[in-house]
Amino acid sequence: MKVCVFGVGAIGGILAAALHRGGAEVSLLARGRTLQSLTARGLRVVESGEGEPGEAAALQLPASDDPAHLGAQDVLVLALKAQQIEAALPAIAPLLGPTTAVLSAQNGIPWWYFHAHRGELTGTCLKSVDPSGRIADALPAQRVIGGILYLAAELVEPAYVRRAPGGRIVLGPAIPGDAHAGCASKTQRLAELLNAGGETAEVSSDILAAVWQKLWGNVAFNPVSALTGATLGEIAEDPGLRRLTRKVMQETQAVAERLGVAFTQDVDSRIDQAGRIGAHRSSMLQDLEAGRPPETGALMAAVSEIGAALGVPTPFLDATTALVEARARYRA
Repeated sequence: MKVCVFGVGAIGGILAAALHRGGAEVSLLARGRTLQSLTARGLRVVESGEGEPGEAAALQLPASDDPAHLGAQDVLVLALKAQQIEAALPAIAPLLGPTTAVLSAQNGIPWWYFHAHRGELTGTCLKSVDPSGRIADALPAQRVIGGILYLAAELVEPAYVRRAPGGRIVLGPAIPGDAHAGCASKTQRLAELLNAGGETAEVSSDILAAVWQKLWGNVAFNPVSALTGATLGEIAEDPGLRRLTRKVMQETQAVAERLGVAFTQDVDSRIDQAGRIGAHRSSMLQDLEAGRPPETGALMAAVSEIGAALGVPTPFLDATTALVEARARYRA
């Protein structure tokens, strides 16, 4: 299987390494310092607690800043942040052939969600995620494989990822069936490759519900971590931060349940589950500290936008979103 990973950050790096180890023909689309590092030192992915990666640990994978050079793929792994996708559409186009499937690896509510959802708000284009509708036009849900990634990792420097051990990956075609791009069969093959490459991957029959199960924790832990500097373990243990986290999660659950999503655990057990990850700093905290814009659109504002459309109030989420966006604007 010919696979290109676009977005060689922490998550993209983990996926590229695992797919390569599993037997896929992997290439990387990268620019600037990331491309320079890939060319000079290769892709390095190590577990927390290990020392600096030696030469043997580096993966030398084909990398280019020219998508036309890489050509059409069987699968495009889209590991960019949600807010980066629209600007990247011209670079994505040469990677797409008639049967290319797109593995969406973003946090939050993806652009394709309501183009796959059957029920209230079907076909809605969320302004917080895809304001112009250009993403849905270029990457229709019929060719999308949803990816829900429970992976804790940090980008130490370009093309050098340090990750916590364990984690899991949930995959599922946005629209069931192989009518377009062979998404069902490619989903199964991707899971096999990832498992062969050392990850724990499974195929879900309801990827739309899986989106909310992952978002449920991220929508609260990410902003609370970004605002306070606290790790996941510290948020779960601090009484005040835990109360705020619970409020945001309860609002998010109410929005999801209004869409017919059923949750398989209660809020406090989900908080405890995240807390057991321990001293991990959320991706939103990492972004703010690195001077990158936080991904509030798909991760937080989208939930508020859906809630407003359904008549479900989200005051704690709205306030938390405003604080994170203000911190991003006014940081030193």
